[in-house]
Amino acid sequence: MKNQIDYSRLFKENRRKARITQEHLARLIGVTRATIGAIEEGRAQPKCSIVVNAAIVFGHNTIDEFLELQPVTSMSAYAKLVKAYIVADPERRKCVEYILRINTPKS
Repeated sequence: MKNQIDYSRLFKENRRKARITQEHLARLIGVTRATIGAIEEGRAQPKCSIVVNAAIVFGHNTIDEFLELQPVTSMSAYAKLVKAYIVADPERRKCVEYILRINTPKS
């Protein structure tokens, strides 16, 4: 069963709740207004860094909360989910690596 995230709806709804324009959101995230427009119209899927930055801009505590994902309750289920996610697409592997990098404490 493939889990599809409706980025178009999530970006539109969150932006409207925040009462900001596509241009303003684009500046906050560090992309062009055309990129936000393409995501909201379903013509493009956002890169991981855009999703992470959008979650922060919209004030969500976690990316899962922003994406409306159900929490994983066991480590084995989590490991299977991550493996399936990164094997499917090289961009997804970059996304996971990016998230791990920004969440790993510097020693």
